[in-house]
Amino acid sequence: MNSIFQQRTFSEKFSYAFNWMSTNRKAVLRYYALLFLPISFLMSFGMMSAMELQANIDPANFSFDTLKEDMGPLSTYYLLTLAGSFLGTSMFYALFNISEQLHKPLNETTFGYVWKQMKKNMGKVLLAAILIVLFVVVLCAIMFTLSWVNALINIITIPAMIAVIVALMAFGPLYLLNDEPLFESLAHALKLGFKSWWGFFSTGLVMSILVYLIQLVFSLPLQVCSSLGTIIGTGEGFGGTLLYIVGIAFATLACFVNFVLTPLSFLIFTVQYGHAANKHEGTTDFDNIDMEMAAKAETGNE
Repeated sequence: MNSIFQQRTFSEKFSYAFNWMSTNRKAVLRYYALLFLPISFLMSFGMMSAMELQANIDPANFSFDTLKEDMGPLSTYYLLTLAGSFLGTSMFYALFNISEQLHKPLNETTFGYVWKQMKKNMGKVLLAAILIVLFVVVLCAIMFTLSWVNALINIITIPAMIAVIVALMAFGPLYLLNDEPLFESLAHALKLGFKSWWGFFSTGLVMSILVYLIQLVFSLPLQVCSSLGTIIGTGEGFGGTLLYIVGIAFATLACFVNFVLTPLSFLIFTVQYGHAANKHEGTTDFDNIDMEMAAKAETGNE
């Protein structure tokens, strides 16, 4: 497969992304199933609680007492979503970095080597997430302060914030696939992101639509179960219990599909980053290739 650091047309970026996923689909599914099927199963209970709550809640008589029974599963769902996002980001960039280092399909790598690369990413992902959250909070605080002074300023500040968030899409691949320090990576990402702003926006928008449509298809069975549950009553009698079990299965599938689709979003931003870095900076390769570890992985010693 060609290097990520190569100028590509709009269609070629998507071709690269889907070709990468197709070439490495067995390894990606294997590693993601190992980590995310158990997480998806636990999340399914929170998803079912959320759907039941949405179906049965009465806005006119809403009170927080109605949430007490569902708080446990819902809290678990959101905590596992955060944990899954953290692990998913670490795993994708570990897999992609190995693919770029070894220049061969991931099917020939071992889980031990993937896990070692993944552990390297975890600290960087955590730091990056904290920095991005703080950065966005500061931006929101500035926007709120300016809008409090004059509401018309929102005409400028809201588009400006959207522009900054789109430019930040370069931060993930730039920081996680290279050895630049955190704050230098952030400044570098904003600079590169604004230079290739339309590329990040257009590819991200199209991929988001594609991912949403696929998620919608896989969530339809769960929606059907939820609708039947409001009629039959999940957990009531044999039919209701069976329906709840089927709903858990479909909810697990929907959660797992969401995790598996996440690499597509990361991948298209990584491809766009490679395009922008090559076009605007002449970059041709990553700066953190560990040839010794690559050689060990290639010979099966790692």
